[in-house]
Amino acid sequence: MQLRPCSNCGKLFYSNTGAVRCSACVTTKFEEIKQLTKFFTYKQDATIQEAKEKLNIDEKNIISYLREEKIELPPLSEDGIECKRCGKIIKTGKYCNPCKAELINGFNAGIRKEEKQEVKAKMRFLDYDNSRFKRKIK
Repeated sequence: MQLRPCSNCGKLFYSNTGAVRCSACVTTKFEEIKQLTKFFTYKQDATIQEAKEKLNIDEKNIISYLREEKIELPPLSEDGIECKRCGKIIKTGKYCNPCKAELINGFNAGIRKEEKQEVKAKMRFLDYDNSRFKRKIK
Protein backbone atom coordinates (compact mmCIF):
# COMPACT_ATOMS: atom_id res chain seq x y z
CA MET A 1 0.00 0.00 0.00
CA GLN A 2 1.14 3.45 -0.84
CA LEU A 3 0.13 6.75 0.73
CA ARG A 4 -0.59 9.34 -1.97
CA PRO A 5 -2.51 12.60 -2.40
CA CYS A 6 -5.83 12.65 -4.26
CA SER A 7 -5.50 14.38 -7.65
CA ASN A 8 -8.88 16.03 -7.15
CA CYS A 9 -9.06 17.23 -3.52
CA GLY A 10 -5.46 16.74 -2.31
CA LYS A 11 -6.45 14.57 0.66
CA LEU A 12 -4.02 11.73 1.50
CA PHE A 13 -5.29 8.17 1.00
CA TYR A 14 -3.89 4.66 0.77
CA SER A 15 -3.74 3.10 -2.67
CA ASN A 16 -2.53 -0.35 -3.63
CA THR A 17 -3.94 -0.25 -7.16
CA GLY A 18 -2.37 2.96 -8.47
CA ALA A 19 -5.60 4.95 -8.07
CA VAL A 20 -5.21 8.72 -8.33
CA ARG A 21 -8.47 9.72 -6.59
CA CYS A 22 -9.71 9.00 -3.08
CA SER A 23 -12.89 6.97 -2.64
CA ALA A 24 -14.94 10.08 -1.78
CA CYS A 25 -13.95 11.80 -5.04
CA VAL A 26 -14.60 8.64 -7.07
CA THR A 27 -18.08 8.40 -5.55
CA THR A 28 -18.69 12.09 -6.30
CA LYS A 29 -17.57 11.59 -9.90
CA PHE A 30 -20.00 8.69 -10.43
CA GLU A 31 -22.85 10.67 -8.86
CA GLU A 32 -22.13 13.64 -11.15
CA ILE A 33 -22.10 11.36 -14.20
CA LYS A 34 -25.40 9.83 -13.12
CA GLN A 35 -26.98 13.30 -12.62
CA LEU A 36 -25.71 14.54 -16.00
CA THR A 37 -26.95 11.44 -17.81
CA LYS A 38 -30.40 11.85 -16.30
CA PHE A 39 -30.43 15.61 -17.04
CA PHE A 40 -29.42 15.17 -20.69
CA THR A 41 -31.93 12.33 -21.12
CA TYR A 42 -34.88 14.43 -19.97
CA LYS A 43 -33.83 17.77 -21.47
CA GLN A 44 -32.99 17.03 -25.11
CA ASP A 45 -31.87 20.58 -25.96
CA ALA A 46 -29.69 21.15 -22.88
CA THR A 47 -26.32 22.86 -23.09
CA ILE A 48 -23.20 22.51 -20.96
CA GLN A 49 -23.92 25.91 -19.36
CA GLU A 50 -27.46 24.86 -18.37
CA ALA A 51 -26.17 21.63 -16.82
CA LYS A 52 -23.53 23.59 -14.93
CA GLU A 53 -26.12 26.01 -13.50
CA LYS A 54 -28.90 23.53 -12.72
CA LEU A 55 -26.76 20.70 -11.28
CA ASN A 56 -23.98 22.84 -9.77
CA ILE A 57 -21.25 20.78 -11.46
CA ASP A 58 -17.98 22.39 -12.55
CA GLU A 59 -17.82 23.02 -16.32
CA LYS A 60 -14.31 21.57 -16.48
CA ASN A 61 -15.64 18.28 -15.04
CA ILE A 62 -18.51 18.18 -17.55
CA ILE A 63 -16.09 18.68 -20.44
CA SER A 64 -13.74 15.99 -19.12
CA TYR A 65 -16.68 13.53 -18.86
CA LEU A 66 -17.60 14.38 -22.45
CA ARG A 67 -13.98 13.86 -23.61
CA GLU A 68 -13.80 10.52 -21.76
CA GLU A 69 -17.13 9.54 -23.41
CA LYS A 70 -18.75 8.97 -20.01
CA ILE A 71 -21.67 11.17 -21.10
CA GLU A 72 -22.98 12.50 -24.41
CA LEU A 73 -24.72 15.76 -25.22
CA PRO A 74 -28.30 15.30 -26.45
CA PRO A 75 -28.84 15.27 -30.22
CA LEU A 76 -30.97 18.44 -30.18
CA SER A 77 -28.40 20.42 -28.21
CA GLU A 78 -26.72 23.21 -30.14
CA ASP A 79 -23.73 23.01 -27.79
CA GLY A 80 -20.69 20.80 -28.23
CA ILE A 81 -16.96 20.40 -27.78
CA GLU A 82 -14.28 20.77 -30.45
CA CYS A 83 -12.54 17.87 -32.19
CA LYS A 84 -8.90 17.97 -31.07
CA ARG A 85 -7.69 17.42 -34.64
CA CYS A 86 -9.86 19.52 -36.95
CA GLY A 87 -11.93 21.74 -34.62
CA LYS A 88 -15.35 20.48 -35.75
CA ILE A 89 -18.08 20.57 -33.06
CA ILE A 90 -18.85 17.08 -31.66
CA LYS A 91 -21.18 15.74 -28.94
CA THR A 92 -18.70 13.45 -27.15
CA GLY A 93 -15.14 12.13 -27.35
CA LYS A 94 -11.89 13.69 -28.51
CA TYR A 95 -12.19 13.29 -32.28
CA CYS A 96 -14.97 13.50 -34.88
CA ASN A 97 -15.78 10.35 -36.89
CA PRO A 98 -13.78 11.30 -40.03
CA CYS A 99 -10.69 12.08 -37.90
CA LYS A 100 -11.11 8.80 -35.99
CA ALA A 101 -11.24 6.92 -39.29
CA GLU A 102 -8.11 8.69 -40.58
CA LEU A 103 -6.21 7.96 -37.38
CA ILE A 104 -7.21 4.29 -37.40
CA ASN A 105 -6.21 3.94 -41.07
CA GLY A 106 -2.86 5.59 -40.31
CA PHE A 107 -2.19 3.24 -37.39
CA ASN A 108 -3.21 0.20 -39.44
CA ALA A 109 -0.95 1.28 -42.32
CA GLY A 110 1.96 1.61 -39.89
CA ILE A 111 1.29 -1.86 -38.49
CA ARG A 112 1.10 -3.38 -41.98
CA LYS A 113 4.37 -1.68 -42.91
CA GLU A 114 6.06 -3.19 -39.85
CA GLU A 115 4.72 -6.65 -40.70
CA LYS A 116 6.22 -6.42 -44.19
CA GLN A 117 9.60 -5.44 -42.80
CA GLU A 118 9.99 -8.55 -40.66
CA VAL A 119 13.49 -9.19 -39.55
CA LYS A 120 14.76 -12.37 -41.10
CA ALA A 121 16.86 -13.63 -38.23
CA LYS A 122 18.57 -16.95 -38.83
CA MET A 123 20.98 -18.95 -36.79
CA ARG A 124 24.32 -18.91 -38.50
CA PHE A 125 27.08 -21.51 -38.15
CA LEU A 126 30.74 -21.01 -38.77
CA ASP A 127 32.44 -23.41 -41.14
CA TYR A 128 35.56 -24.78 -39.56
CA ASP A 129 37.41 -28.04 -39.31
CA ASN A 130 36.01 -30.27 -36.59
CA SER A 131 38.84 -32.77 -36.85
CA ARG A 132 40.59 -31.51 -33.76
CA PHE A 133 37.45 -32.17 -31.70
CA LYS A 134 37.08 -35.80 -32.75
CA ARG A 135 38.46 -38.54 -30.50
CA LYS A 136 41.07 -40.73 -31.84
CA ILE A 137 40.07 -44.38 -31.66
CA LYS A 138 42.91 -46.85 -30.97
